[in-house]
Amino acid sequence: MINLWGVSFIDDSHVEAFSSNCIQLAVLCVNYCSKVQGSTLKILIQRCKFLRCLQVQQTNLVAENMTAVEWEKAGALQELDITATDLSTGVITEVLTHIPALTWLSAGQLDGMNDDVLNQ
Repeated sequence: MINLWGVSFIDDSHVEAFSSNCIQLAVLCVNYCSKVQGSTLKILIQRCKFLRCLQVQQTNLVAENMTAVEWEKAGALQELDITATDLSTGVITEVLTHIPALTWLSAGQLDGMNDDVLNQ
């Protein structure tokens, strides 16, 4: 488990480093790390097969980075926190409908979270 809640200098290069050096990583929390944009989430999901919890609350996730991830391959991922990430309805829907084992979601303060997403 790696918890870097609010560490201001953490960015995507750090997430990439964790994914290559901690392949048995189960929990990654980068909440309030405003320099995280998600450009290395695809690599994280590919490398860390045991990742069951990903917390990216109040980060600056970029839509293209989120849709580039092969969420279907995140077989162990059960918990996701995308609170206050400013993702659109389409991106939220694409991500949530492709995570096979999702059992816990935190998605507060998202303008894109609506009935369409819940229906999907």
